[in-house]
Amino acid sequence: RIEVMPRYRGTSVGTATLIGRLLLLVSQGKETSASLAKTLGVSPRQVNRYVQQLNKAGWQIERKWHNT
Repeated sequence: RIEVMPRYRGTSVGTATLIGRLLLLVSQGKETSASLAKTLGVSPRQVNRYVQQLNKAGWQIERKWHNT
């Protein structure tokens, strides 16, 4: 039996791939949840969940709030 990598519904890529892309995008510059979501093809809410899970796992992802 071939095991399939879990994926977020609505996408064709695995969760690990999404997380990798998320980390690369965050490290490249100032991204918002909305811009990350658009690039990754997921909802801003899902981006926030991923970031929270990464923080719980020990990653230090700094979120800054900007008034526009």
